[in-house]
Amino acid sequence: VAFKNSAKYGISGKINQSLLKIRQQLERMNDILSVMLINEESDVIKNSKQLFLNILDYKSHKNNLKELFADSTTLMSHLITNHTAETGSHYITSNRRDYLNMFFRASGGGIIVGALCVLKMLYSYFPGSDFLHAILYSLNYAMGFVMIYLMNYVLATKQPAMTAATMAKVLSAGENTKKNYQDFAHLVSRLFRSQFIAFMGNVMLAFPVALAIIYGLDVFFKQNFALEKSATLLKDLDPIQSQAIFHACIAGFFLFLSGIISGNVGNNSVFYHIPKRIEKNPFLNYFFGKNLAKGLSDYYAKNWAGIISNFWFGIFLGITGPVGLFLGLDLDIRHITFASGNFALGLYGADFSVTAYTFWISFITVFLIGFFNFLVSFGLSMVLAFRSRSVNFGEVKEIYKEIFRYFWRNPLRFFFPILSKDLDIRAQEMVDTVSTKSEGN
Repeated sequence: VAFKNSAKYGISGKINQSLLKIRQQLERMNDILSVMLINEESDVIKNSKQLFLNILDYKSHKNNLKELFADSTTLMSHLITNHTAETGSHYITSNRRDYLNMFFRASGGGIIVGALCVLKMLYSYFPGSDFLHAILYSLNYAMGFVMIYLMNYVLATKQPAMTAATMAKVLSAGENTKKNYQDFAHLVSRLFRSQFIAFMGNVMLAFPVALAIIYGLDVFFKQNFALEKSATLLKDLDPIQSQAIFHACIAGFFLFLSGIISGNVGNNSVFYHIPKRIEKNPFLNYFFGKNLAKGLSDYYAKNWAGIISNFWFGIFLGITGPVGLFLGLDLDIRHITFASGNFALGLYGADFSVTAYTFWISFITVFLIGFFNFLVSFGLSMVLAFRSRSVNFGEVKEIYKEIFRYFWRNPLRFFFPILSKDLDIRAQEMVDTVSTKSEGN
């Protein structure tokens, strides 16, 4: 009961360890009772042998650090992904209206990122140390990501870390049958097309917005600010001449990390009853009234985890390059939306006089970066979510097979909102069931 209620009330590290200890003690008490309470005489020797073997098993694993770490972190990861999963269900489109809405929200995110690309380039001209540039880049990213979140826009690659927990939660809540796997495969197609249209919305707006801003600056100041950076920006989009793919994977890891931060902040908010404390705060109630206190409480509960995770995601992206320079390592980040904006700046700085190879390799690399952003963040999040939900990894192989079969039969459904009434209803029921359980715990 305590483990189930932890999703509703949150949990701390201390309580997690106490629950783990209680569970282990109950298991050992059960082993001892099997010897003390015997129905038949023949069970005495058999149960005694089993007790002896169990004791040996406990002793042999007593100093196993791997198992200790796994036991200690499984519940915490469950709670982190539980709060993340509740957010993730909102990122899976179910019909054409949701699909178009996702595109428009992603377009808004692309507009902001296009401006951020230009700002970052201008910051790079500031004289100062790598430390100063790290601060400027970090604030630039963090400001933009928080703005995107608060304006209800979408940054495409932020979704996988959220939706992975939802997918694992759906699997752990359902029956592991072939029919269930087919429904799950359809749910994956809905997730994939949601990611696809979010990618397109980001890229299709970030490119022209960055281009329009740098052109406007050129007209206003009579100077092409992208001229000096053009060669570097285009080289960074060449996976042969640069570590673009590796840097995209680093960004994917930070996306995964921001998802963990979001879940952890959400868990702490629930455990420490922070929204309720804000609502009941005597100072706020006395000077500003109950309505404002209630409004602040609701705002905190709804947005704080997202604000913090986006802020730290921006910090991670901003400091990676300068830290790499400081350590003498080739560390940096590549993100699909920023890559498209940088592509525009690189072309403008070169006065659009680039070779066909440079243009096409940069164009293709933008989408390759997006693929690896998605692959790393979603893959790591799925591993964490599967582990936290105790999903049998032996079943994962069958799940993947069913997904590939479904893709082979219905490839367009992974990109466009083609309706399939029965499958859509069953897939939506899977998500709704999970959401209902989350609320009812």
